Amino acid sequence: MRALSDLAATAAEPRALLLSVRAGGEVEERVIRGWIQGVREAGARHGAELAGGDLAAAPGPASLCVTALGEYLGSGRPPGRDRAKAGDWVLLTGPVGGSRLGRHLCISARMEEGRRLHAKFGARALMDVSDGLAWDLHRLARASGVRVRLHDVPIHRDARRAASGGEHDALWHALHDGEDHELIAVLAPAGARRALEDRSSALEPLSCIGRIERGSGLMLHSSLTGEEDRLWRQDEGGWRHGG
Repeated sequence: MRALSDLAATAAEPRALLLSVRAGGEVEERVIRGWIQGVREAGARHGAELAGGDLAAAPGPASLCVTALGEYLGSGRPPGRDRAKAGDWVLLTGPVGGSRLGRHLCISARMEEGRRLHAKFGARALMDVSDGLAWDLHRLARASGVRVRLHDVPIHRDARRAASGGEHDALWHALHDGEDHELIAVLAPAGARRALEDRSSALEPLSCIGRIERGSGLMLHSSLTGEEDRLWRQDEGGWRHGG
């Protein structure tokens, strides 16, 4: 589902999955067959057949690698994280934070949302929230050569649960936990307004969380900080692969 979520951020139609499995001799065949069946069933829910892959026996921890193949059926260029422009609005498909309480194991790829936001409302930049909202917004800003001014964050109830009795508040969890797999969408103002007025069930939780402006990095608006606007620092949170 993580691989399919990446396809959602390209507004693509899922077509096939590939699965590579590496396991030691102590792993029973029924377990491996269960992994294969799980991938097959997850892909089938989105029209992506398990079409092939690889199976290898080797000592050490088992590992599974899934590749999702999709097809872009739209006209013109598909959306990408490098296409945000000053004046655009930043939308988010749902609340974030607290995924580590279990939601990270029950991912729902926003396939319909990605296609609808791009095809009907003109989203030119899409990105799924996997490594933390703040870090992913910063990466989008860096790829597009712009600044994101973040003025609102829809906080998931799990973020409030994670904050209860912990060292961080709910907003911190919403900004930094990651594994939400909601979609960030960047649209021109007219398209953004129409998307926010859309009455389809897919886009019901959609909200506007910020604006694109000239500059660089991620700016946290005073409505979030309780103080003055400030640039977000890369060492504040989020997940760094290989770090």
